[in-house]
This record gives sequence, C-alpha cells and structure tokens, in this order.
Amino acid sequence: MSTFRVERSPLRQFMFGLVGLLLILAAIDIVWAHKLAEPPTRDSSGNLTTRGQVDRRHDLMWGSLFLLVGGGTVLIAVSGLIRRQPMLEIAEEGVSIRLLSGNQMVHIPFHRVIWARSGVDNSPEAGINPRQLLIAVDSPSRFPEHLWGAEWQDDVLRVDVQGWTETAEEIAIRIGIEKTRYDVRQARAAETDADSEEESLL
Repeated sequence: MSTFRVERSPLRQFMFGLVGLLLILAAIDIVWAHKLAEPPTRDSSGNLTTRGQVDRRHDLMWGSLFLLVGGGTVLIAVSGLIRRQPMLEIAEEGVSIRLLSGNQMVHIPFHRVIWARSGVDNSPEAGINPRQLLIAVDSPSRFPEHLWGAEWQDDVLRVDVQGWTETAEEIAIRIGIEKTRYDVRQARAAETDADSEEESLL
C-alpha cells in the first residue's frame, strides 16, 4: 500500500493539450481555411499556378505534420488527465518511479537507498537548471541502465520531476522519512529475533 503518491500536474497536461489543439487549428488553417495563412496562388481562371502548386504541396506537408503532432499531443494530454497514473509511489518497502519504456515503474527497495535529496540539473540542455530528485543507492547495477526522464551518475539516480504535483524537495523529504521508518522497523525486527533466539537457548 502506497503512503505517498505523485502524479503529473493536471495544469501542465492541460497546457500540453492546449498546445496540441493550437497545432490542429493551425493545420486546418494552412490546408483549408486560409484565414491567417496565405492561400496558394491562382490565375484569373481560378486554377493553381505553377507557384501555387508548389505552395499547395508545402501547405499539405506542413499541415499534415502539424495535424499529426497536434493530434498526438492532445491524445497524450487527455489520456494523462483521465488515467491519472502515478509517476512516483512511496510504500513501506521502497520507492517506485515510472521510468521505463512501456510505462513501467522501477522499484527501489529502501534497503538499497543510501540517501535522497534534491539537486540542480546543470546539463547544457536543461536551460534554467531545474531541480531534480537525487537518490543514491548501494548498487546501481541492480537497476535498469536506460531510463526515461532520468539518468545514472555513478551511484546516484537523477530524476526529472518537472511537471509533477510535488517538488523534488518534498519528494526527497518524504523518501527520507519513510526510509527512516523502514530502518527503525528493521532494527526492531532484528532485536525481536535476537531476543527470541536467546530465549530459545535458555
């Protein structure tokens, strides 16, 4: 049973879908409506000129591209808003993060977690250096190497949490709390086992 759950931001998904809708409207205007886009050139008889035929081919090419990208974007946004799948779940035994192809999750048991904190993405493509969730583990080779929205840097998993409902700082704190609770439960269980073994020897 999960004790903490993080999803994609509904507002961000709505804005993502809005961008897709704008691309679809642009495609309609480019190919058919011509309210903003210039229509292909025609002669006095209404037939496409040589230049107009070239323009028409370009319009069809760009319109088709905008329509495909816009339609896909809208479908992804609507699907995300309806399904509301968790991007991260924290349970008693560990952390699960949706990082694999096929929309699968990577499970990191707490006995493998060394620490969790937030950090800055300093890579050139990151732009404004967004915050990342950092999770250090004792054996990275036990986990998948190729991930979506995350990467390994030595023994630290760096996860992009932009557009999630919680910040990297909040998630790291929650992981730290549950990791501490897990360690306490394990220590108590070990003490109980030791006491039981000692009593059996008496």
